[in-house]
Amino acid sequence: MFALFGRPAELKDPALFAAVDDIERRLLPEENRTAGYPWSTDDMACVDGLTDVAEQVLPSVETTTAAEFVGRLATVSAYLTLEPEHRAEVLRRVRAALADQVDIDTTVQLALGRRV
Repeated sequence: MFALFGRPAELKDPALFAAVDDIERRLLPEENRTAGYPWSTDDMACVDGLTDVAEQVLPSVETTTAAEFVGRLATVSAYLTLEPEHRAEVLRRVRAALADQVDIDTTVQLALGRRV
């Protein structure tokens, strides 16, 4: 069995997600922005030697502080590659767009394939 799993940890509120996305589109270099999901069941289904590809979704939401969420962003490579002053400014703007507490989509996405 081959398994890939991930957890996006994105803002659950669509308006907040859009506000942060707008900040990132304006202030992060295009080549540094994180790509959505690096794999899919469609990708796995095209791999020779894998069969019975299936996806499992385990919904989950976590409430956290805005400071903790911004702290997580500070560990993402798109932010880490910025000059320290620029990174601090982007993170400051993100923090300013958030309420003190935010809901994070922590749904686990699991893709499974059986090796033939």
